[in-house]
Amino acid sequence: MYFEIENAYYELHRDEWLVDHEGKYVVIREREVLGFYTDYDEAVSAGYVKYGVGETAPFMVKAVCKEDTPIMMLKIGGRRCHV
Repeated sequence: MYFEIENAYYELHRDEWLVDHEGKYVVIREREVLGFYTDYDEAVSAGYVKYGVGETAPFMVKAVCKEDTPIMMLKIGGRRCHV
């Protein structure tokens, strides 16, 4: 499964993040939080700037919310794309 470490880290900190960041997007790589962003595209762009693009630089962008919303992920040309 992709992002096992990142998802576990998110779950560990979700309740504390909900206080100040509910509705924002968090960028996580392993156990490092890059930041919280109001816009999904802004979060992805920040991740690309910090970590790069491609298989060697994966990072997770996830909405900080009380309940998870399932998303579909596709892998296209070595890149993961959210649909």
